[in-house]
Amino acid sequence: MVTETIPVVDLSSKNLIHGTPTWVSACNDVRKAMEQHGCFKAIFYGGGGDSSSSTQLHNDIFAAAGELFSLPTETKQRNTSSKPYFDYFGQSQLFPLTESLAVDHPTSSLATRSFADVMWPAGNLSFCESTISFSKVTAELDQTVMRIICESYGVDGGHYEYYLEAANYVLRFYRYTVPKTAGESNVGLGAHADKSMISILRQSIRGLQIKAPDDDSWVEVDEMSPSSFLVMAGDALMAWSNGRIKSCRHQVIMSEKETRYSVGLSSVINGVVHIPTELGYYSSSNDDDGEVEEEESGKPFRCRAFDHFGLLQFIRSGEAKNYDSAIQDYCGVV
Repeated sequence: MVTETIPVVDLSSKNLIHGTPTWVSACNDVRKAMEQHGCFKAIFYGGGGDSSSSTQLHNDIFAAAGELFSLPTETKQRNTSSKPYFDYFGQSQLFPLTESLAVDHPTSSLATRSFADVMWPAGNLSFCESTISFSKVTAELDQTVMRIICESYGVDGGHYEYYLEAANYVLRFYRYTVPKTAGESNVGLGAHADKSMISILRQSIRGLQIKAPDDDSWVEVDEMSPSSFLVMAGDALMAWSNGRIKSCRHQVIMSEKETRYSVGLSSVINGVVHIPTELGYYSSSNDDDGEVEEEESGKPFRCRAFDHFGLLQFIRSGEAKNYDSAIQDYCGVV
């Protein structure tokens, strides 16, 4: 474990207005953090909120998580979906400490109520209200970060508009229990990078670790205030940026002596992830002397445009050689 800190970017300022010095500074800070670390802590209230509303939001969403996981296992296993990785995870021999459920389209009242009705046949209004409120604030942060990323790279505004239209949000609730015996593994989730565009997490207690950018050590994500979120780049965003942004490799280690909860909102493109032409070129043609022609964009594309849900299905089906190299196997340029 190393003492290196994760970058912090304050996106809560009421002066964070497009085109202002505050906005330009935020663009620089977010881009630097994502390129060097693949993540950062964002201070964000959302919707004109403040520290008081953030505390209430924090308390409410973790109360909802506790209520959800208190349900019988057979009830939680009703969380099914035709979309890969949008369903229940648990009772795993590989990660026995971990259980997770997913709410598809969690900013939608209709979709969230539909999920709640499966878990609680009589409905659960407070769960729905907490889930929708948290998801709307987190989705607002996600969209702010994506707009900043697009503008910092000088990417055509159409890419951001497409993201707003095509982003399919999923909210995952996680519970990690304490190992029952001294000899049991304390690994909640093994080291991996998400396959999302962006994942935004909030945790109840410590346990999340981020791989340090320059070596094989790990940085523990310390206690987070109710107004802070961990923003992580997924492999899809790494591909979208033509390798400029690092995907955030992370793991969960249960070092505390109490149950750990976390909540994470991830964005998956419902359709094709298009790689902006401003960020690279295809080095498929050679000039007369056999040398690859260099273009002004300066960096050949690593990946072709790809169907995001197709990538997830490629992994789920077992076609991928391994999880870590799946995106290169699926859409990498040979």
